[in-house]
Amino acid sequence: MFRIVCTTTLLSLLLSVGNAARADESAARPSARLQVVELRLGPTMLLNSQSKALGHLFKPLVRLATRVEVTNRFEAGAALLGILDTNENYRVAGMLATGRFAAVSLPRFSAGLGFGIGAGYGANILDEDLFMSDPVVPYGYLSADARWRVGDMWALGVEGAWENISMVSLGMNFAALF
Repeated sequence: MFRIVCTTTLLSLLLSVGNAARADESAARPSARLQVVELRLGPTMLLNSQSKALGHLFKPLVRLATRVEVTNRFEAGAALLGILDTNENYRVAGMLATGRFAAVSLPRFSAGLGFGIGAGYGANILDEDLFMSDPVVPYGYLSADARWRVGDMWALGVEGAWENISMVSLGMNFAALF
């Protein structure tokens, strides 16, 4: 329960700071800034898993992120992520500060590079002795993505990521754009 309260508080703080920075910038520039709320779903491969069975190597990964456009091509925000599994030894949960740079930015298409850094609960299966000595571990990811706008408010995309130096993932992104 304590982790949930801390995570929620930190996410709220990051969103408040982002909105305050955006409000200061909007006074200087009258143009509207994009806000993104994104859900990413897809499989992840646990590269350092002690078990090599297919059911243990591939797990579902979920990430919920929110970002605010800082410049025409750069978005910054926060994300919550987790590997969903009934077995506690395979679960990962984390919170990250995130960013995305749009290398290609067209009215209906965007291709970019993403990153995140934060902390989370690590999966025991990734440790050599199958037991994480510290329940909280550093967490990060690097990704490449492409997203297509569908209407004025929605976007669909794909993303490939290298996460926490121990996972490779591929996912579908569903985003609401404000």
